[in-house]
Amino acid sequence: MIEFCRARALLEHGDRVVVAVSGGPDSTALLFGLLGLQETFGLDIAVAHFNHGLRGRVSDLEAKMVEIQSEKLGLPIYSEKGDVRSEKGIRKLSTQEAARQLRYEFLERVRTANGANRVALGHNSDDQVEEMILRLLRGVGTEGLAGMPARRDYLIRPLLRHSREQITDYLERYRIEYVADQSNEDRRYLRNRIRLDVLPNLRAIESRFSDHMLSLSRLAEEDADYFRRELEREWPRLVSFQADGLITLDRKALNDFPPAIASRAVRKALQRVKGDLRRFSLRHVDQIIRLAAGERVNAHLDLPGGVFIEIEYHRLVMGTRPPYEQPYSLTMNRLGSQTISPIRSVLTLEAGETEQQFENPWSERLKADALSFPLQVRSYRPGDRMRPVGLGGSKKLKDLFIDRKIPRWLRGAFPLVCSDERIAWVPGLALDEGFQVSSSITASVRGRLSGWLPDFMSLEKPS
Repeated sequence: MIEFCRARALLEHGDRVVVAVSGGPDSTALLFGLLGLQETFGLDIAVAHFNHGLRGRVSDLEAKMVEIQSEKLGLPIYSEKGDVRSEKGIRKLSTQEAARQLRYEFLERVRTANGANRVALGHNSDDQVEEMILRLLRGVGTEGLAGMPARRDYLIRPLLRHSREQITDYLERYRIEYVADQSNEDRRYLRNRIRLDVLPNLRAIESRFSDHMLSLSRLAEEDADYFRRELEREWPRLVSFQADGLITLDRKALNDFPPAIASRAVRKALQRVKGDLRRFSLRHVDQIIRLAAGERVNAHLDLPGGVFIEIEYHRLVMGTRPPYEQPYSLTMNRLGSQTISPIRSVLTLEAGETEQQFENPWSERLKADALSFPLQVRSYRPGDRMRPVGLGGSKKLKDLFIDRKIPRWLRGAFPLVCSDERIAWVPGLALDEGFQVSSSITASVRGRLSGWLPDFMSLEKPS
């Protein structure tokens, strides 16, 4: 184990390590293996045990055994009992997926409480092969063939190159007690069917099947690392805006990428806006790439998890469904600043300088005596009209949006500043001629919109 830890930089001197111990052979071997490396690396070790509560009294006995074992070893132990059956219904997950999520959430809490910089998991090489087969069955790209990483952030898997047989031999050689998990024999779970039925048959056909799969995993991991570095280098050229669950991608840059980079770029963008890639398949990625490469200047696509895609001329917008889909309306009783929460922006109205001119479309001078407080600040409604300065007549806001190439999904974000139910000003779009300051001596109000909407429309990159 020490060679693998050094080769993959899993441990550094002085690490504080939380070891996830279920009481089974893998996690028990992991704990004792790390204790054997404690002096070499100067490790500070603690034990974490999560009781899933799925097997009643047996689960409680396992928890007690881990507690007793930790006390004998003089190690601090963190333990917690969860209600997987209840949570899987609330989260709408399978039993195993709910158990997995609760376990990782628990480990993160323990890591924070302990001040640890590593959490060690007991996955072995057989687990890796099973995971790869499971991913193949469910559909996976080449990056997924890398399987479970030896290290991701603070999570480490020191046993990932040791087989289940090697682990049990180690435990028997040193007469280390552990508990055999009988649920591993339950064929209701797909992973168990792979372990008990599929793998033995594959190994009967090719005795070195597991070795070949592990070699494939290593090669896939190396390829993934290379493409990850390439994408990181190209990312600034591709992304023009990213913040608050929203990303805009340059269509030309995306289309110029080779498929291997383009697909990874889309997956990375999806992960940024949603937080994970669950429920996304290769089909969804291909849909997005085809949409970006098409000739349509406007297109829309809804994806799982509330993610939407908008094709807008030269760019592709990806995000979670915006909150301003619902109409908003608020009141300004006097000069000052008003936060418009749905668009994460601030509207400011203040006494203006009579000679001041603004090049910024999000700032404007409005005729003071034309404004009648309280003002209404609301979102766009179908049929809205105004008389934009310089047009010499009335025009629908919908047509103004189209003229300015404002995408349909974003039109509800623009605030309409209304006086006596008349639209006086639409920041970033138009000023009504009845509120235009006609001379330098006319008293004026300076209007300014700042925040998310102007930043996004200007495609300013976040600092």
